[in-house]
Amino acid sequence: MKTYLSLFIKGLCMGTVEVIPSISSSTIALLTGIYTDLLCAIHAFDRSAWQLLIARKWKLLWQRLHGNFLLPICFGIILSLLSTVRLVSYLLVQYPIETWSFFGGLSLVAVVSVYRKIQNHTWLTWGYSLLGLSVSCVMIYTDLVITSHAPWALFVSGVLAACAMILPGISGSFLLLILGQYTYVLHALKNFDWAVLSIFITGGVVGIFGVSRLVLQLLRHYADAMMAIVAGFMLGSLYQLWPWKNHLVVLQKNASQYTSSTQNILPSHFKLLYDQDPHIPQALLCCFLGCLAVTLLTKWGMSQRRQ
Repeated sequence: MKTYLSLFIKGLCMGTVEVIPSISSSTIALLTGIYTDLLCAIHAFDRSAWQLLIARKWKLLWQRLHGNFLLPICFGIILSLLSTVRLVSYLLVQYPIETWSFFGGLSLVAVVSVYRKIQNHTWLTWGYSLLGLSVSCVMIYTDLVITSHAPWALFVSGVLAACAMILPGISGSFLLLILGQYTYVLHALKNFDWAVLSIFITGGVVGIFGVSRLVLQLLRHYADAMMAIVAGFMLGSLYQLWPWKNHLVVLQKNASQYTSSTQNILPSHFKLLYDQDPHIPQALLCCFLGCLAVTLLTKWGMSQRRQ
């Protein structure tokens, strides 16, 4: 019972961070010592599992799919997603500066933790970090998918978000933020918009059971390179978490459509532009709490592995 409760709590943590665009659920799995078991469970969904399903050998199928391990984790993730999404949506509207500052604190510590997992710091690994940084900057400063919520964009976002969940350090929701889909998908999840969610979830399933296998192989054989790329990507993506922003609206040529974007500004500029208190002390406190949360979670994971 203690093991099931521990797995359930870890699932709750994993589901919570998937709503938050900062660290990933796989980072939580890594910090709490269940990452390897999670990879084995994902790889268990293969042809042999389908044969057991067709043959209706339920007990063997349950054992092969690591049912006793996955059930409490999945239950915790689903429960956390359903309960956290409304809270995050409320906080982003009512307390945007404090909320984004907290996300930034989470990500700052996550970047450091990912860099620490690189075994050999060479010029080549720093080059990979620069590559990840460049990719994130290109995605941020170009209109790659930012203004599109078409079905193909949702499907591709689901595939990429699912792959990001496999990589320790890079969050699926963080990637959605870069792609301009985070608020849209969060709103769909909050309101159970199945027309949107079905396309996104389909892409996620394809990502987990298709592309993720390639990602996992790369992670096994080129761990340092992958961690360096992920760390560089996260470092560049911190730009998106800056809490003081100027919201821009740009009209298209026909003046019947518009696109919206944000621009990072200084707190002093924010005060002049919106005539609002930039809440600097609160932002610093929330950033510290985010850093503290990841630090405490890391220590808990270390104590779990010792046991």
